[in-house]
Amino acid sequence: MAALVLHAQQGDDFFGDTSEARVVAAVRAHGIAADLVHLYYPRGDEDGCAAVDADLLRWVADQRVEVALVGQVWRETLLEGLHAAGCLVIGTDPNGQWQAARPNVLLAHFPRHRAPLLGVLRALRDGGALLELPNVAVADATGYVASRVAAAPDPADAELAEPFAACADAMVFGQPRNRDGSAPLLRKTLDTNVGCPFADDAARNPAFAGLDLDQPGLARKGCAFCPMGGDYRALPVAQTVAAHVEQLRYWQDHLAEPLDEAVLRDQSALRYLPQLVQACQSAGLRPLGLLVPGRGDAILRFGPQLRQAAALCGDSGWWFTIHLVGFESFSQAQLDLYNKGVTVEAYAEALRQMRALHREFPLGFRLYAHGASSFILFNPWTTLDDLDATAQFCDEHAVGDLAHGLTLSRLRLYPNLPLYWKARAEGLLVADAPAADRGAAFAGYSAEAAWRYLHPEIAAVESVQRALADRVQPNEGVGLLRAVVRWARGRFGPDAAPWTDAEAAALVADWSALQALWRSAAPTGTHREDRRARTVVAGRTCNNRCRTCTAGHAEYEDRPDHLRPGVQAAAQTGHVVFSGREPTLFPQFLAHVRGAAKAGATRIEALTNARALSSTGAAARLRAAGLTELGVKRHRLTDRDEDDITRSPGSGVQNREAMMQLRAAGVPWTLHWIVVREGLGELREVPAWARAHGARAIAVRVLAGEVELGNLAGWRQAIEGLGAAAQAVGIAVGVEGG
Repeated sequence: MAALVLHAQQGDDFFGDTSEARVVAAVRAHGIAADLVHLYYPRGDEDGCAAVDADLLRWVADQRVEVALVGQVWRETLLEGLHAAGCLVIGTDPNGQWQAARPNVLLAHFPRHRAPLLGVLRALRDGGALLELPNVAVADATGYVASRVAAAPDPADAELAEPFAACADAMVFGQPRNRDGSAPLLRKTLDTNVGCPFADDAARNPAFAGLDLDQPGLARKGCAFCPMGGDYRALPVAQTVAAHVEQLRYWQDHLAEPLDEAVLRDQSALRYLPQLVQACQSAGLRPLGLLVPGRGDAILRFGPQLRQAAALCGDSGWWFTIHLVGFESFSQAQLDLYNKGVTVEAYAEALRQMRALHREFPLGFRLYAHGASSFILFNPWTTLDDLDATAQFCDEHAVGDLAHGLTLSRLRLYPNLPLYWKARAEGLLVADAPAADRGAAFAGYSAEAAWRYLHPEIAAVESVQRALADRVQPNEGVGLLRAVVRWARGRFGPDAAPWTDAEAAALVADWSALQALWRSAAPTGTHREDRRARTVVAGRTCNNRCRTCTAGHAEYEDRPDHLRPGVQAAAQTGHVVFSGREPTLFPQFLAHVRGAAKAGATRIEALTNARALSSTGAAARLRAAGLTELGVKRHRLTDRDEDDITRSPGSGVQNREAMMQLRAAGVPWTLHWIVVREGLGELREVPAWARAHGARAIAVRVLAGEVELGNLAGWRQAIEGLGAAAQAVGIAVGVEGG
């Protein structure tokens, strides 16, 4: 037997293999040969995926594998290959992609316990009757026939009553590598308490009025998109903690490589996190990271426990992060539809408290360790207002640090969920197969029901967002969403023509033509050359509130003692660039400039809004400390217009006064011009303005959130005009885009 674990990407993901590893150990204990197998598929490379399948199938033939155990399977070609090899496929997910594979897939539903599978394997080996076993469905020519024997639920402690044992070896097919070429972290899941304590009943939610939710197997309680809720079965804290420690000790004793992280599956683990950290330390386990799930409201409820756990971790090497925070949306209407039982305001406060904890205990509580929070942006009922609300919240609270790919997230519908039945009642389910890049294959889940949008313009929004998302920097995904929603409001009125594939192709072509203006590097002398090794990000605060800001929180440091090693390392390259939200506000900024010069840097720069340098002597002091050049950001020509973008009265005047101070102090500087849609018509005037104010070069930045998708040709012409004007006045210019 082979237990297969499929990964929808080559590198890091968070799909655990502990259940499969325990199954393999149990099967081996019964005298049946078994292996744990990981398959890493290179997303977007079908030839590479096919090669992984081919390698696996050769191994299946060589090892004479008779049974393949699979959970989430989203590659029909893999199923076909296993069947062709004479392999019986046993599926463990009753909602999985099995119907198309009939009659060669046998279902043995055992989400946690191994008894049903062991019974099936013994029956197959010994010729027993499968339909006399509990929790089994056998396929015939017309469909699945389920056994009439239902296994009694095990008591909550049944799983933990057995000594923990799991397979620590695995076969690997494909190349498990992150996008940067590094090897993924070694991570294991810890299984203890099951279910979720959140128990709001969807039947009481007005969004589901008139629906019959009193059906067998339908998960009424909890979030309307999740099969868990109101089913939490918890052992006493001491027993739960002991089980976690036992599993961690097992993995640390049996794995060939050191364990980097452990993922807790307990949906209410925040409440006992201090006891767990203390028990792990007392047991002498090797320090590692704990990834702990937590709802937004639970983060507020268990704030004292989080702080206590962070203090216990300290600088011991133990650390934790809140993993898979179930935000889902920042539109209250969507949260209510999802039956989340939480408010947008509560999320804002949870974010504030988590960031405060991270600042106080940056080694013990690593808020930004993975950015793996949960979102569902697009669903059958999504509106433009929903998208606007989420984008606005993300901008105001820098949520992008905590959720990669949130602007492409999509609802998955299954028949055991209230939202499925709402979509069905409203005629929003369709017979089409779900798009492979949007559903199961994209994220590694089982195949789900396909659906359509109630509001057709949202289909166009999602289509455009997906078409352009790979063409912008990751931190500009939310800005792109804002631009797409703005475009949709203008494109789709009451009498608007239908959205067509030809129109979509033309939009992508116009975007590509605009991006053809980007330069791989800004002009010689600007801060963008080889910036990764040389840039030191400093400070989480800023004296502006720029509408265009794409800054998050994760990369910025605000402790001088933590910043010093980065300054020293960058100085070894001879070139240090201070960046951040506003580096001139960073405590001891002058001292760090002096430190960079003392460490051997001959070129020291900073990228700034320059407001702090408007006072007499400020620029001269920086020059004396060792600063060699500066990048000064600006959006508009007039001070009043600049204030409108920065949302900080007086910022425009201070910005210009700083330019005069830089000239008087003899500090060379580059104008970093951020293009905003209101200022498109004045771009031709920017080079002469820059020359008049003493800039030696211009670095133009085009942000996805500011671009007008309905006027991409106009944007291209305006930027080309700026380049021509710069050539006329003899100033170097470079263009970069999101």
